Amino acid sequence: APNNQTVPLDIGTIPTIPEEDLVILKAKVVNAHSGVPLPHRVRISDAQGRYYPPLGHTELGELEGHVDNVTLEPDLVNRGNKSWAMIEDGEFTVRLRAINGYRVRLFHGFEYIQPTVSLNLAGLAGQTIERTFELKQHIDMQARGWMSADSHVHSLSPEGAMRQMAIEDVDYTNLMFIGPKHPLYTQGLVTGKPNPASTKDRIVYVSQEVRDMEQGHMTLMGMKHPIEPVLVYTGTGKHEPEPRPNEPLNWQVTQRMHDQKGLAFHAHYLFWPGHGSAVGGALGLLDGL
Repeated sequence: APNNQTVPLDIGTIPTIPEEDLVILKAKVVNAHSGVPLPHRVRISDAQGRYYPPLGHTELGELEGHVDNVTLEPDLVNRGNKSWAMIEDGEFTVRLRAINGYRVRLFHGFEYIQPTVSLNLAGLAGQTIERTFELKQHIDMQARGWMSADSHVHSLSPEGAMRQMAIEDVDYTNLMFIGPKHPLYTQGLVTGKPNPASTKDRIVYVSQEVRDMEQGHMTLMGMKHPIEPVLVYTGTGKHEPEPRPNEPLNWQVTQRMHDQKGLAFHAHYLFWPGHGSAVGGALGLLDGL
């Protein structure tokens, strides 16, 4: 994905609102305790479920199959084909109709209450209104010495990861290349240390996912050197015209990561494919799931 993407690559639609029925909402989302603006994502919909994107964002519509959300920034679609707008600076402006029954859904990570706010605008046509939405933080894990992490990410650039981490309140993102043609690999981003885009509070690290069609997928963290052979898949499966050896075995991957002072997790544990996860568990080699 482009490093500094500011508009979606697949442009969607914007609701048509007659000028005589238009209300402009200028909104700010802040921490309820400190008043500090919060990066967030927002979804505003009317009583019929129609989505109203903030300025600079679009309705992406229903998407089929796996969604590579990175092509949609600064918007995203979650499972269930619901569009959200990603707001980096904590403020947004949206054009709405002068009707009642809006639902404003706000999200800034799992440490914060995720409110749904009702908004009634009937009789306010022609007006610009300002609202501040407060999000309450119910726990501060960094203050307790912990960092939140997304250990399994493939399609973001380091800069894109930093942008989304602030919105989702994630402290550590483990980007992983898959195979020899993956951009994270070909662009030389596997350096064995945090990416330069990182800060002391938010860390991006580029690593690798090792995939075997029978053994399962390995999520590797803290990698210094790629695990060889660098393939999209090993083993037998529909993605390869001919079987490839099951090498390295998952437990060997774990040992190689330990030699690098890294960690080896098993991705989507005991889900297809996953025979190697049981072996790694029995041998006491897995660092996490």
